[in-house]
Amino acid sequence: MHHLCLLTNTSEYSCLNAESLVEEAQLQVALEAVICAGLDSKGRPLISLRSAAKRFDVSRSKLTARWNAEAHEARQRMSAAQEEVLKDWIKSLACRSIPLSSAAVAEYASTILGEPSPCTGCANFEVGMVT
Repeated sequence: MHHLCLLTNTSEYSCLNAESLVEEAQLQVALEAVICAGLDSKGRPLISLRSAAKRFDVSRSKLTARWNAEAHEARQRMSAAQEEVLKDWIKSLACRSIPLSSAAVAEYASTILGEPSPCTGCANFEVGMVT
């Protein structure tokens, strides 16, 4: 059996066999078909995930997980890189024992997004635990 080994961003090798590559390609095609078909008025895909999984011979649970990840990503206001900048800023203040309010986080988030600072606190931002 042939394997393809890829160097990941963590300097580790990830090896995939030919079967895994085919499965991944089929999964991507199925997801693309669902995305390209569009959404109904309630935001649901016009092609059901179940029928797409069957048509492209992929696991329904894997396709659903990918769909949910795509949908979540599309709702995000910040990119992953912008979130990292915000988390690093919060961590740097925490390391220096500087108290931080949700309004300050919201203001800095607005700065990162290039948006005007929120006028009244942080109504549009939810502040959770930073890991």
